[in-house]
Amino acid sequence: MKGEEFYFGYKLHNKVDVGYCLIRAIETTTTSVHDSQVDLSVEGEPVYRDKGYFGAAARGRSVTMYRATRGHPLSSWDRMRNLQISRIRAPGERPFAVSLTLVSESFDAVET
Repeated sequence: MKGEEFYFGYKLHNKVDVGYCLIRAIETTTTSVHDSQVDLSVEGEPVYRDKGYFGAAARGRSVTMYRATRGHPLSSWDRMRNLQISRIRAPGERPFAVSLTLVSESFDAVET
């Protein structure tokens, strides 16, 4: 539930190899499961995660972005660290950009 509306469905959790832009592991859950409750990492590997995982433990070596909390803003060092993590994570978003493009093109083809 977000605001006053209910949402039903599934979420796709994945582990992407940022070196090759390939999806290495996938898990599907209902939308009621928070992203931080799903850990696809393997012990010893670095896990580059966004701010949504802040404070959640990982099996691998956690490299999670820092999030500002009430009364504790991010320092300039923390912002630079988050930027570096974003640059490492960016190639891992490519498979989703491609799949989104394919899906939207198929909808366009159906509508015309």
